[in-house]
Amino acid sequence: MFLSVLAALVAPSSGAQAPDPSGERTPVPSPVHSATAQEPRAASVQRPAPAPQGQPTSLFHGLEQGARPYALDERLDALDLALESSTEFGATRSSSLINPALRPQAPERYRVSLGTGTGTLERVWVQEAAANHARPLLVVFHRFGVSESDAMLSTRYFEEARRRQWYVIAPRSLGQVHFSSLTSQIHTKRAIDWALTNFNIDSTRIYAVGFSMGGGAALNYAARNLDVNEARFAAIASLTGLLDHEHAYVNEIMQTQDYYDQIFGNGLPGSADPWLMLRSGLFRLDNQLQITPGTDLARNLAHTNVHLFRANGDVRYLSTQHDVLAAHLASLPLATGQQLAAVSSYVGHSWDAVDERQVCDWLRQFQLTTPSASRTLADEDGAYYHFVLEQDAPGAFSPFTWSVDTQTNSVALTDTENVQRITVRTLSAGLSTAATLQVTSAAADGVADEIVIEDWPVAPLAVMRDGLPSAAWSHDALNERLTLHEFDPASHVWQIQP
Repeated sequence: MFLSVLAALVAPSSGAQAPDPSGERTPVPSPVHSATAQEPRAASVQRPAPAPQGQPTSLFHGLEQGARPYALDERLDALDLALESSTEFGATRSSSLINPALRPQAPERYRVSLGTGTGTLERVWVQEAAANHARPLLVVFHRFGVSESDAMLSTRYFEEARRRQWYVIAPRSLGQVHFSSLTSQIHTKRAIDWALTNFNIDSTRIYAVGFSMGGGAALNYAARNLDVNEARFAAIASLTGLLDHEHAYVNEIMQTQDYYDQIFGNGLPGSADPWLMLRSGLFRLDNQLQITPGTDLARNLAHTNVHLFRANGDVRYLSTQHDVLAAHLASLPLATGQQLAAVSSYVGHSWDAVDERQVCDWLRQFQLTTPSASRTLADEDGAYYHFVLEQDAPGAFSPFTWSVDTQTNSVALTDTENVQRITVRTLSAGLSTAATLQVTSAAADGVADEIVIEDWPVAPLAVMRDGLPSAAWSHDALNERLTLHEFDPASHVWQIQP
């Protein structure tokens, strides 16, 4: 009886799910090729010449019949649904269903299911470590078309972490195909936050490793999650990461395009939204395979230690994306992270192109640092380092350049575009509100920005703008916030005397 119920629970659905508030969709497990060769598809980048014989051409390369290879996941998912394991910061251990051939080799390795608030549980493989002192955490991002079990069945990262006494989590990040969608990142963050809450983890030594779709997911997550009060990666190793989704779309097979149209569109051929794809990658390539100016979320990786790997016989368009990113990271100004790129002699699209021990040896040397200056690209309202940014208009990037000098008690916010308001979190930035604070502002789009200073308890004694007294400010004593009402986009220097 239970087996028949279990089989019913895991039967795939034939209908597409409704879009979530982010504008993205959860993909149907097995897409149907609904387009003919004559139907339009997105086309922003030219296709390359055919790959040499034996060289992979698609993200599907290496999957079992191009579909879902891990039947184990379906059984575990069915158990999760039967137990309704969706309580906040709760977890259901599902290891009892594991086939003996795949049974964890130690009791501290198990799978959990977490509530996420998205209507879908997040599944995570977990491996604990000795808790006598804070330990590093390794986050392993799976490849396209498979689940979080990819980390255990296709790599030795769990074993390498055990040797080093690191914690490990391998999140599904919503689905076997997610393309770093914003909903998938909610799931990833939920998994990381759960680990930090439940284990003795050194938050300055959180490492990430990913392959293919997973490599791009690790890099994009790092580029979009910059809040100093939240978990950030100290170092990332990416193997042949998927970095530009629009470029991938026009170079992929129709089945992959169907997934894109489901996740970022309405399911119809060619409906994938370019903006949703762009903010889930690292850049947009033009027809000359150059990064389109202003689209490089990759700039946000300037202060993260990044090691890019690829095989010399891998999917050609992914290799192109890898090489473009490597060159771009090497050219970034203000960079403080170590940026490395390597090409291995290997034909195929596989985790096997790199050695897990070598990767972990590289990761272990780094601790998290926070820059004192950066050229940051925001894709939505939110916290970026020491600042909370509010956009003039959604659906577009908001670049801004910033620097903090605690010695002179000064902050600069310049080269801003599509910015309505920037709030300076003085405590996290190490700035003092008990001494004169200097604020430099300048907008690049011809529209002045409002600047808010947090933790300013009483109205200032004097506010100077370019050396002259100014009345263009207001103070909120209840919330301890001082607002500078700048009206001119040109460069100006404010001095606030407490």
